Amino acid sequence: MILSTERLEPGQILRTDVIVRGTVLAKAGARLTKSMIARLQKWDVPRVDVEGEEEEPEPAPKPQAVPLAENPDYLHERRELETLFATTADDAQMALLKSCFLHVLKEKYGG
Repeated sequence: MILSTERLEPGQILRTDVIVRGTVLAKAGARLTKSMIARLQKWDVPRVDVEGEEEEPEPAPKPQAVPLAENPDYLHERRELETLFATTADDAQMALLKSCFLHVLKEKYGG
């Protein structure tokens, strides 16, 4: 069964080798000890395959980002920018500045 290294217990047996960046940290068939579990965690191994029947569920997928056109916070801030720059439409430098602010705003909201 696949378990996160946070849920491992001494005495469990690995079903597969644990290899990180080309280094074998533990061989298949090894019985886990406290120090082996600590070593796996130190190397940031997220999960390993140990003998057993139940499989740990996969982590839930990350929620999808709200499209910018539907994000009320983004729309509010964009309206504020449009208001601030409404009287500067003929100024090339202000148009460039507005474009930079809009780019930062899109990045902020994942657009």
